[in-house]
Amino acid sequence: MTIEDFLRKTKEQLEAGAKDNDLSIWVEDTLCDNYYAFEKENAFLAAEMNDYLPDICEQMEPGMESEKFASELLEEVDRLLKLAGK
Repeated sequence: MTIEDFLRKTKEQLEAGAKDNDLSIWVEDTLCDNYYAFEKENAFLAAEMNDYLPDICEQMEPGMESEKFASELLEEVDRLLKLAGK
């Protein structure tokens, strides 16, 4: 999986209405599982994703405010896509 694939899939899920704990877990797990490949592809973007995405996902626990999570995650994904030039 490339960084762009990861970010686009995350954005697609958010735009499709996903905004719950399952998405949060998927983002964190996918980032963790692919971090070294992401780092090899683009060390700066990998570090940016690692610095910000887990903090956003951390707030999404069952029963927590999912609208805020979805909004913040979408904003960050858009920022990262811009940094990637996409």
